[in-house]
Amino acid sequence: MMQPEGPAPAPNSIEVVDLKKRYGHGPEATMALRGVTFQVKGGEFISISGPSGSGKSTLLNMIGALDRPTSGKIFLDGTDISKLSSVDLARMRNTKIGFVFQDFNLISRMSTVENVELPLSIAGVRQSERRERAMALLERFGIAGKADRSPRELSGGQRQRVAVARALASDPSIILADEPTGNLDSENAKLTMDFLEKLSTDFEKTLVVITHDWDVATRAQRVVMMRDGGVERIVEN
Repeated sequence: MMQPEGPAPAPNSIEVVDLKKRYGHGPEATMALRGVTFQVKGGEFISISGPSGSGKSTLLNMIGALDRPTSGKIFLDGTDISKLSSVDLARMRNTKIGFVFQDFNLISRMSTVENVELPLSIAGVRQSERRERAMALLERFGIAGKADRSPRELSGGQRQRVAVARALASDPSIILADEPTGNLDSENAKLTMDFLEKLSTDFEKTLVVITHDWDVATRAQRVVMMRDGGVERIVEN
């Protein structure tokens, strides 16, 4: 008698294959990535950790289509981004990937809600829809009352929540966070990670967090440990 099949495994959201990145040429060249390979399932939360100079941020830039590898391949939801034109890469960054940075990268001359609207404005979404979607996100993160304020008037924790809301504005399937708690005190760091973790559980986003903080790293389902431009080991949590 045939046994019922279990649920099909989630497809890979991110697949990195023998990724290498060299800066410079000749004897002065630096190998920032040395044949990195790993996969991330759709909706999975992973962290990438390691000492300074291990290649964490370079790897994030490659996955985020901010820089091109010297060799190797990166697949995002099945698309080989190494074959895309610069125009198509820019479109993918704005529609498939949401970024959260350590220093927030908010624009001080724009209001909080206008910062959240920015990816939608770039995508050509009409103003009324932009505002509705941005306000819904600010409400979800508990800062709708700050919508008309400048980011300069917000606390560090509030600014990071705005940054997370902005990352979600265009409904990307992948969220990349680079040291998202680096400029926060311990209380706001915990709150920020609570919000980020919900992106995987509530929004079903694939979440990749770069961090040197082991307490942050171990909140992920898996930790990709890097050293000297390569994957040293992968830790299951």
